[in-house]
Amino acid sequence: MRLLKTGFKSAYVNMAMDESVFRQLLVVPTLRLYQWSRPAFSFGYFQKINEIIDISACQKRKIELVRRITGGGTVIHSRDVTFSLTIPKGWGYLPDGISSAHQAISEYIVNGLNKIGVEAYCSKISAISKKLNICLINPVKYDVMINGKKVMGIAQRRSKNATLYQGYLALDSPSEIIQPLISREPKVARLLANNSTELNSQLTHSLSRNQVEKAILIGLKDGIGQDMIPSELSTNETKSAFELEKKYRSNQWNFRDY
Repeated sequence: MRLLKTGFKSAYVNMAMDESVFRQLLVVPTLRLYQWSRPAFSFGYFQKINEIIDISACQKRKIELVRRITGGGTVIHSRDVTFSLTIPKGWGYLPDGISSAHQAISEYIVNGLNKIGVEAYCSKISAISKKLNICLINPVKYDVMINGKKVMGIAQRRSKNATLYQGYLALDSPSEIIQPLISREPKVARLLANNSTELNSQLTHSLSRNQVEKAILIGLKDGIGQDMIPSELSTNETKSAFELEKKYRSNQWNFRDY
């Protein structure tokens, strides 16, 4: 399996890179680990962003807003560990089903976290809030949990050629400046406190981003049974990502009303 570590990128470039790998005619099995150059909120494909947040307030705080091609709810990106997994159809090293693939990826990562002393486990419950579609306050079955609170989620997008999984693991608490802007609903702050957490707030010693990324790598490598081979985007993927970035920067894509 190809391993890409693409470092700090804008929200728009990050989404463009994921889609570029996913849209190739011949998809290469790829794990990408990446970071965000600015605080960002990413939104599920079907969310009505205009109704969820105060766009003007977010823009004043220079929070980047981007719609994903995967489903799910709103995710805060600033102090999280983010990854994508792109798998060609019929690859065979992961289950094909939507739920079974989610379960497998989460269990592999849980095993990696357990190896570094994190007592994580997979949720056995379904979403608790259908009205407020914010990822961290909606643990669904097979999401990664610590002490009864969600710490990691995964969203998917499927095509005739491939499946894209986008995941994040909350490492440290988001800034007090940006967290209140995640929703127009005043009760969200309470729900975030009650139903979600960050990895380091649950540990007696803090873990670095590199330690957590290594745990994810080890967990996926052992679970999938494939070596992770460091690589880079191909020329075609790079060109495609450049073009797709324009879409992800556009109001037409991000703020359209479903």
